[in-house]
Amino acid sequence: LCSFARKWPPEHAFSERAPTYSPHSTANSRHQDLSMKPVHGAAVAALGALALIGCGVRLTHFNGPATRRAAVQLVVEHEQPSRRLVPETQQPAAARQPVVAPKPRVPVTSAPPPPAALSPRAGGDTKGGKAGGDGLSADACLIAKWGGVWALEGPRRTRYHVDIPTPGCDQRSAEVEGDSLATFPKAHGGGPGYALGAKGSKVACLRRACAGPGLRKPALVEAPTPLQAPPNGWGLGPAPGWMEGSPLRFNSVARKAFAAGGSYEGMPPGQPLLLVFGGASVNDMLRNWALHVQRLALPYVVTCMDESLFTLAGNHGMPAAIFRGGSGEEASAGPGVVTTRWKYFRMDPRAFMTMGMLKVRFFLAFLRAGFDILCADLDVLWLRDPRPWVTGQVATSALISFADIVVSTDVTSDAAENDRASWGLAQELNTGMLLLRSSPGAAVVCEAWVDRMKQEMVSIEKLPKNMLQWWSNDQTFFNEVHMRATLDGFANPKATDAARRERAAEHLRSIDRRPARTAALDAALKRLGDMIAAGPAKAGELEDVRGLQFRSRIGCDGQHHSFAIGTFPYELFASGHTFFSQSLQLRRGFSPVAVHTTFQFCDTAEFAWGKRSRLRERLLWLVDP
Repeated sequence: LCSFARKWPPEHAFSERAPTYSPHSTANSRHQDLSMKPVHGAAVAALGALALIGCGVRLTHFNGPATRRAAVQLVVEHEQPSRRLVPETQQPAAARQPVVAPKPRVPVTSAPPPPAALSPRAGGDTKGGKAGGDGLSADACLIAKWGGVWALEGPRRTRYHVDIPTPGCDQRSAEVEGDSLATFPKAHGGGPGYALGAKGSKVACLRRACAGPGLRKPALVEAPTPLQAPPNGWGLGPAPGWMEGSPLRFNSVARKAFAAGGSYEGMPPGQPLLLVFGGASVNDMLRNWALHVQRLALPYVVTCMDESLFTLAGNHGMPAAIFRGGSGEEASAGPGVVTTRWKYFRMDPRAFMTMGMLKVRFFLAFLRAGFDILCADLDVLWLRDPRPWVTGQVATSALISFADIVVSTDVTSDAAENDRASWGLAQELNTGMLLLRSSPGAAVVCEAWVDRMKQEMVSIEKLPKNMLQWWSNDQTFFNEVHMRATLDGFANPKATDAARRERAAEHLRSIDRRPARTAALDAALKRLGDMIAAGPAKAGELEDVRGLQFRSRIGCDGQHHSFAIGTFPYELFASGHTFFSQSLQLRRGFSPVAVHTTFQFCDTAEFAWGKRSRLRERLLWLVDP
């Protein structure tokens, strides 16, 4: 059995596949070419064991010394390649010592030896690959796919994996439009020398983008465009007459609310406008959302993906907006309405991804008008006024009130609610509740989010028309955009090092330059400094202040834009799991600010066991007579 497993699987049994995204993965490990060999080996061994049992052979007969030696050799051969999955800089010192590799197997289909110029050189990266990348030929160029980056070289367009890309390397690379990289053979057959280490990756990322059939030019390099700013400037609120220049069409209720003397007139900068997005098929769920918001007298707009909802919103007295359509930039960005033959849109992968793109385009339209926006899915219920947490009136939210982006999480316990766990930012982020400041950082993230969904549509269009899918949505790609952005680990407003605190303060001051806002930020940073200086006496109070991460991406203008991101407290901005399944808030004796009916099924009325049932049980369904 072990002898058979050592020879399995043959080299030609594997095909290229996309790296699997995980919010728990590091920025480096996401860009690896993953090997399926350990999985296949384990599966074959398991099947072989079952066959032996079925034939009545006792496995204890295989407990001799020779078999144990074979099993050890099998483990060594299958485990040794996995060291490449961990960046060299993250391996323990002992793991970076030279090891004696097992004797290589003879591949089933042999490939010609690589040219001498492409062979690894002595003195290069200890991880393998070219000697620091300086062995790449003059014609080497860059391609990107699935968040990974490769350097192509030579007439065969042989590819080397850029294991540790530098910031913006993927955005400066040509995007492969197809679903496979098979047209670009792996250098050295994917063996030693295929992956570039830290030094090699840095040098490779200095190369130009590739060009040719099936490759899309990187817009950031080839045709940079200015970042569209609000007429008043970032963070300064909407300018008078902003609706005339908007790509959106508003119903009479919205126009009256934003007009002179209307209830939304003169919204101060920093006060968020609530947005919700949906279609007519779930209009009763949306009406329930609006009734809760109206109880709190919060300013809101319903962003509509179809004309039917736009009309219904007006009939029910809800301010609403829809894209104007027509020609020009907005038309080229994608459809302004979404249609599907399914009543439940999530069943249609094309419609659901189009919905995601349209939703984020609504976000951009309001950000570019000068609004800070608090966006929510229609299955979110606002039970308390969220503004004290958004504006920093609550002491623990002193920092997130100055962030470019604040997002909810699916955290279900206190374990992730601390600085050591990055306040849930290393886990799956849930865009069902999302605060976006009118800032360059938030706009750049939203633009990258739309672009990533457009890329995914290329693959979705190839799916059979009747196929259903649940595995991808707009939230998936928000997480990808966030995790692929370069992390500035030095900036930290809660650090004991004054230089690290000042670095964070510089960015936070750039988000909103109004004197009053700058003064509030300086006061908050001084309070944090006083807590740090007080030492253990204030340690608990300092720990409770929610922290931020600082990341950066290249915008459409070709420039690096940093952004600060934080998370809402999971108890107060509750998921369906903590609220319905755990009854966490009820048991602890308080009401959450908002409830998102996640971990529950189905939005439409046909599903009696779905979200409506949960809301009725808690007396939160206000649509019923």
